Amino acid sequence: MSADAKGLLTAAIRDDDPVIVLESLALYNTKGEVPDGEHVAEIGRAAVPRPGRDITLIGYSRAAAIALDVAGRLDRDGISSEVVDLRSLRPLDRETICT
Repeated sequence: MSADAKGLLTAAIRDDDPVIVLESLALYNTKGEVPDGEHVAEIGRAAVPRPGRDITLIGYSRAAAIALDVAGRLDRDGISSEVVDLRSLRPLDRETICT
């Protein structure tokens, strides 16, 4: 998620169209790996940080972080959970959500 923050902010700065970036205050203390150098994420493309086969959890912003935590708990019960982080609401990556 930290890498996504860098990649999406870079994409927003470079985009020729207006972009609104919403940040969740609850995620400010989240730690994670951030790549050095050039890193640009595609606006409108969801990420699948955790593949799974039994259930799909979909979230945006803090809800995606919560979904990852829930997926870990479900895994302990033998339920394989895919997590989809929308990363962008408009455009919405319907292809990733629906497949």
